[in-house]
Amino acid sequence: MRILGINALFHDPAAALVVDGRIGDGRIVAAAEEERFSRRKHGKRPLPFSAWELPELSARRCLEHAGLRPEELDAVSYSFDPALARPAAQMGLSDPWDPLRLEYARRAPEFLAEALPGLDPAKVVFVPHHVAHASSAGPASPHPDSAVLVLDGRGEAASHLAGRLDGGRLGTLALPDSLGLVYEELTEHLGFLRSSDEYKVMALASYGTLAEDLSGTTPDTAGVQGVITVPLPDERPPTDWERGTAGLARSRWITADMAYRTDALKQVGGFDERFRRTFREDADIALRLLDAGRRVRQGRRTTRHPVRPADRWVSLRAQRGNADDALMRRLHGSDWWDRAAAPRGRIRAHLALTAVGTAACALAASGHRRASAVAALGWLAGTGEFTWARVGPGPRTRDEVITMSATSVLIPPAATWQRLRGQRRHRAARPWPEVAP
Repeated sequence: MRILGINALFHDPAAALVVDGRIGDGRIVAAAEEERFSRRKHGKRPLPFSAWELPELSARRCLEHAGLRPEELDAVSYSFDPALARPAAQMGLSDPWDPLRLEYARRAPEFLAEALPGLDPAKVVFVPHHVAHASSAGPASPHPDSAVLVLDGRGEAASHLAGRLDGGRLGTLALPDSLGLVYEELTEHLGFLRSSDEYKVMALASYGTLAEDLSGTTPDTAGVQGVITVPLPDERPPTDWERGTAGLARSRWITADMAYRTDALKQVGGFDERFRRTFREDADIALRLLDAGRRVRQGRRTTRHPVRPADRWVSLRAQRGNADDALMRRLHGSDWWDRAAAPRGRIRAHLALTAVGTAACALAASGHRRASAVAALGWLAGTGEFTWARVGPGPRTRDEVITMSATSVLIPPAATWQRLRGQRRHRAARPWPEVAP
């Protein structure tokens, strides 16, 4: 028997060739991952849109190493059986593009025949994903009889496999749920790439000192916050975006590293889902916990929060947070800024500057040129002051000056619009525990 094994659907595409016998007693003559030949990390992106991509280069390399042609193969095993799959929604998965992945799997024989000219598509055999995992471990081990356990993110309709290898035959037990997918969700939540960067989260876990912070808590302690550090460049002054991110190090109750007790979150109804961004959700839940008689204290653990890359319009998009401020005022009163020790920003100046600019345009349209000129000068002076306040402390490169100049003109009206929109949208907002699902 000459069997070519193909792993391709999810991530890390690879090929392996077994000859002279069944899988249990055959000889692995070649095996390789696609990234070795394509020079692409992990071979491809772990997305449904890339599920059609096959390990063409590694498959050809395996055949060349054995001196075989595709038409000489007895079988090609594809490590996923679409016939066993169920719709993602039935399995509790939020993956609207999963049907595309399954369609690519069903058409794998066609794709393989095109990638390996001469291959008969009828020779392609679908192998259950976790059976393929188990077959790469159990039969390849020196123990003909052994227990086999596969712990994975997902397969067709299960997350892992337990079974026993007895005389070269594999008997399996299907188990529900998936710790692997939970870990993938956590990886994505932390800002990493799921099905790829889990190893980073595993490594980061070894640096945690959360246990020490939690050991000294009292029953009324709702949460313990870590110390946030934001690394800034040493060779130049930080940009406006970098300075804004550095402000996280001075923020109270920031959820970038906050450990809340489950019972405390349940007591106040959890996070208010009306806050679509993390901009104010941290202050909101902390104020609700304090009102409920709980405490939030500062811990000693340290978390490094790098400045993420951003385009020149990021500060403009950040003005959406002004709508959240309107909700905060409705829920916690006008003094919430002081209670949360939150900087007020420049919203009042933005409102005034937008009003002056609007007045200049209206006066010009109505023929009051002198009054319009005075208002325009006021707008120009205010915009100039705002621009310099952002440019002055920074590196003052050409690109930074252009970005600050353009966005300083647009930010005041954007902030005003978002504030007014938030006031209108949340004018009758009730406390979250009353409306929480």
